[in-house]
Amino acid sequence: MAAPVMIESSRTHTAVGAFGASGTTGGTAVGGAITTLTNATPSVFTTTTAHGLIVGDFIQVQGVTTDTAVNGNVAVSAVGSTTTFSIATAGNGTAGNLAGSSASQAFPVSTYTNDWTLRVRLESLTAAKNIEIAIEDSVDGATWITRYARNIKGEQKTGAMLDLITLRKYDYPMLRLGTGSAVLRLNVLAIDGSATAVVSFWLEV
Repeated sequence: MAAPVMIESSRTHTAVGAFGASGTTGGTAVGGAITTLTNATPSVFTTTTAHGLIVGDFIQVQGVTTDTAVNGNVAVSAVGSTTTFSIATAGNGTAGNLAGSSASQAFPVSTYTNDWTLRVRLESLTAAKNIEIAIEDSVDGATWITRYARNIKGEQKTGAMLDLITLRKYDYPMLRLGTGSAVLRLNVLAIDGSATAVVSFWLEV
């Protein structure tokens, strides 16, 4: 079996939503709305609060009405600060009004047509706290469908929940891996206040 393809690696979740900077079209805000966009190469985004992205994360940018070249499924090429990140895409116009624009996690899976396994590992969870984790897919980065969700309740110690979620192709054919333009993400549907969960999510092919 090939090496795992990491979608999230020991990522900290403290709020509902998928990782990335979300605006009004991207679902629940985790990183805050996009406030500025530099029309340059690379294109630099600024968010209102910490975005939590790392280099190599795939995001779906949508809703940018003037500098439209930045829309689509792209990888984060650099992280300048907790509230700025870049993509390699060259701008094609003035950034303009960013109301309704968003950038949220979206890992491309259209090329995975053979057998595959998805795994989620909860590495730690604050004692006596609860979290609900979902695996979702989309073909446009805007309409997401929850394909699997699981509630984790109570204290979980580091390493106690190895392979918390394991989904295989032939058990979950509704997941659209191998479908044109399909993207995948992990979404926290619910998490208790003051809770911290550390999660890894990967694909084996």
